[in-house]
Amino acid sequence: TWRVTNTNNAELGAMKKRAHLATSRTFGDRDLKEPPIISSEPEIRCFSIEDSDLYAVIACDGIWDVLTDSDVIKIVNDNINNITEAANTINRTALKNKSEDNLTCTVIRFDKNTNLKGKEIIEKIRNEDNKEEKKEEEEE
Repeated sequence: TWRVTNTNNAELGAMKKRAHLATSRTFGDRDLKEPPIISSEPEIRCFSIEDSDLYAVIACDGIWDVLTDSDVIKIVNDNINNITEAANTINRTALKNKSEDNLTCTVIRFDKNTNLKGKEIIEKIRNEDNKEEKKEEEEE
């Protein structure tokens, strides 16, 4: 099955088309279903949320085309007490960076440490990371 990320021409019977697909195409275009040219199967990843995880960012490729993981982490960390503003800032920054795709972003905050404020949580995580690094160095 041909994935949407493929930049090659797609063979559609006797026709050859340059594939430029909108998201809805994977669900609705019969021409692309038989033979199976593209897949509407979602890519799913499962992972455990650890105690040290503060948030998750779910964003479309329009965000990730122009922002790095580090860019997004910095934006969320700077706005940890207002995740709505964090998501809006991610979208605005991607737009300023000339993204040419859809911009959708959701930030989900895990409030395990409800007695701590955002900056305190980040500092706590940094301290825990430093302790782990020192422990690893000692083991070597």
